[in-house]
Amino acid sequence: MAQQQHDDADCWRKHHEANRVSWNAATKAHNAHKKDQAAFFRAGGTTLFREEVMELTSGGFDVRGKRVLHLQCNAGQDSLSLASSLGADVVGVDISDEAVDFASKLSADSGIPATFVRADVLDFMLGDEPSTAGDDGSKVSAEGKASAGDKASEDGAAGSQTTTTTTTA
Repeated sequence: MAQQQHDDADCWRKHHEANRVSWNAATKAHNAHKKDQAAFFRAGGTTLFREEVMELTSGGFDVRGKRVLHLQCNAGQDSLSLASSLGADVVGVDISDEAVDFASKLSADSGIPATFVRADVLDFMLGDEPSTAGDDGSKVSAEGKASAGDKASEDGAAGSQTTTTTTTA
């Protein structure tokens, strides 16, 4: 039974690593044709649909100043829209190194603060990902809690390295 679980975990890791590599390639291709997205955001642009904004702001619901965890954030455009248009403190998580790098650069170039974490979402949500730390030393966890002084760590296993980038305006 234990050997079967180990074999299943190895198979799962191999598939997730292949998925990460695939998303790295797709992200490069997808963002290659886009114009200056930072200028779009600096000019007040948003990628959120009117219906999404209404859903996130109606009935007394307000994300302004609240920490929002955006899973599978891809290259960060919607994460940055949540931060700039709705005032949320956004943490974006994606499996793609390319997506997180792009999102982090877009955050810096647009002047919209956000945190981006490279992690497998399933590991992240199950708490199997290493702790991640923002520039101020605060830890970001799957529970969305932050605690001062916790340091980032890395797990050398394929597909489970975590990278965190925090950008402040």
